[in-house]
Amino acid sequence: MTLKRIFLIGLTAIALLIMGTDLVESFSKPQFNSRLALYESDLRLHLAELRTDGTDSTSVQFKKMVEDSTSPITSAATVYQESREQVQSSLKTIATQLETAKKANAIALAKTEQIKQQTNLEDLTLRLGLLETRNGKLERAQKLWTELATNSKTSTSAQQLATILTGLWNDPPQVSADATDRLNNLEGWYRYVAFDRLYTVNKQPDQRAALKTKEQITAQSVLVKLSITGIMATASIGTGVLLFLGVIGQRLVKGKDGWIAGLNETKWTVPWDWEDTWLVMVAGFFLVGQLIVGFLIAPLIRSGLQVLKIQFDISPDILQGLGVLGTYGALAGGALTVLYLTIKPHLPLEDNWFRFNLKGNWLPWGLGGYLVAFPLVLGVSILNSQIWQGQGGSNPLLPLLLGSKDPIALGLFFITTAIAAPIFEELLFRGFLLPSLTRYFSTTTAIVLSGFIFALVHLSLSEVLPLTVLGIILGFVYARTQNLLTSMMLHSLWNSGTLISLFVLGSAGR
Repeated sequence: MTLKRIFLIGLTAIALLIMGTDLVESFSKPQFNSRLALYESDLRLHLAELRTDGTDSTSVQFKKMVEDSTSPITSAATVYQESREQVQSSLKTIATQLETAKKANAIALAKTEQIKQQTNLEDLTLRLGLLETRNGKLERAQKLWTELATNSKTSTSAQQLATILTGLWNDPPQVSADATDRLNNLEGWYRYVAFDRLYTVNKQPDQRAALKTKEQITAQSVLVKLSITGIMATASIGTGVLLFLGVIGQRLVKGKDGWIAGLNETKWTVPWDWEDTWLVMVAGFFLVGQLIVGFLIAPLIRSGLQVLKIQFDISPDILQGLGVLGTYGALAGGALTVLYLTIKPHLPLEDNWFRFNLKGNWLPWGLGGYLVAFPLVLGVSILNSQIWQGQGGSNPLLPLLLGSKDPIALGLFFITTAIAAPIFEELLFRGFLLPSLTRYFSTTTAIVLSGFIFALVHLSLSEVLPLTVLGIILGFVYARTQNLLTSMMLHSLWNSGTLISLFVLGSAGR
């Protein structure tokens, strides 16, 4: 056995151990889709406060639709109760992990996650109580807040806020001196409900009227932005389904002359063996991209950004954006360097390797692939959410995108997700891995395998199935055109669509 093979076996074992651990740990983490469902529910709560004067036909129609459907408040209460139960279950799992964990690193990670989930539980409980007051379940609301205020694990700030809310809805009401300051810690519709109660109890009609006017402006903004995202999603799903059915129909009618026929006839001449292929993936993507960057480069980047923060007073959102872009750039640079050094002895390659060609049909294939991917991945994601029941983790970048308010930070996130990620990941997974696998497998099998590996390296159990579907579609359009611009465009459109949706939702309630 060669030294290179021994090195690969050892490094692969370490990679599988670490990746397996990360995937198992992701099971106890909530999916981002669960948080997004909460956020969308919060936005729709503003629509329950929407008043119309009969002059705006769109608002009137939408208001009627809201009134005719299940109350946004009732729906939100259901979603929050389910999320609260999931977080309570996660806390029990983490408590079990802490009892059995022996390594200091595992204990530290579990404690960090425990603090995070406890904070989530406090926030969910406070909000659920406010929802129950609007549902007329005052006893239920008081019970939730009392349990929170008397629980020794609850943070001081959450205890104080729960006590203030309990007092406001008491009979007779009790208003503490710091009520205004504490209630400002609430956000969106929940802050509106709390201050509406405060001004009612304190008999402050002018402040209450101003509050309601401000809420109407917010509700109109939410109405417009939810309409935009709804129209975009509906149009994408409808077009994608029709295109998918059209492609299948065209294959049935034209047979071997169909667009999706003859996939296995697509070939690449692969001058290296499986050891070089695996070397690029485990040494380039894992050793350099994950370990060296994760443990050496990323801390240096964070230290450098802290110096910039002190000298130039950079906002936390921008620092996060710079950190994400810098770390991802280091990961991509390290992995692509290993890729280049590995294939360098075999250069020059045939012209269908790593091809970038502005001519040809890459544009319709990229756009068409995106439209087909939208309903397929969405459908798989819905099924997947039922399997994992809100658990399984998600991309840690998504919550940052939803919560960021700084336009410069959003621009940095956009560069990372919509430009850097498609270029790097398509070069590695479609440009290199997929063709390399065709030396040992059919092109169809290579597409599926490369798509599965692409999904696994994102290290979230809940995303493996939908990302595998996306990876297969990316591999398919690349194989059909043998032009990396095709898959890069599809990948960029996918990430951009996610980013734009999060930006619209994130700004709607502000």
